[in-house]
Amino acid sequence: DKWRNSLSGGISYQDENTNLILHGGIDDVWFNLDTKELVVTDYKAQSTSREVDKEYYLASQYHQGYKMQMDIYVHILRKMGFTVSDTTYFMVCNGEKTPDRFDAKMDFTITLVDYDANTGWIEDKIKEMEDKIDSLIQMYKEQLDELYKLKKNIVHKQQDKINEEQKRTWSILISITFLIKLNHQ
Repeated sequence: DKWRNSLSGGISYQDENTNLILHGGIDDVWFNLDTKELVVTDYKAQSTSREVDKEYYLASQYHQGYKMQMDIYVHILRKMGFTVSDTTYFMVCNGEKTPDRFDAKMDFTITLVDYDANTGWIEDKIKEMEDKIDSLIQMYKEQLDELYKLKKNIVHKQQDKINEEQKRTWSILISITFLIKLNHQ
């Protein structure tokens, strides 16, 4: 069950082109005995009065991220060397809303929504992430260089100030020494 916990295990692979590591924790993986493929399954819980149907569920603006999540799970498992089915499933547990009363009881209907994973967009998105990371690193590097220059200028100005103070101190000491010598002659 380590592969289910994205914080302490999960599934992951290191992209060979970008060196980025993609990581996630899958709710469940089934095995299709006929095709010998892994089938990714994600459990989703909700509470709505609308009956769960495939078209509405997959078209909902709130579920677009779910589909991307599923695509990434399939992509990672394939990169890990597994044979993975394009068909994945959302097991949607819908808490039925009962307008009469609650009575400390909630009924659920379970609907299995099949989804054909689309991993075609992922490679481009990984490259886009690498480009963004590289641009951020460059920006921070430039900012650090500017901070280093500022620090160097401040230290230099402080050094100049110290040098001026030292010159005055030496000048005073030389003058005192000269006066002392004059008085002793």
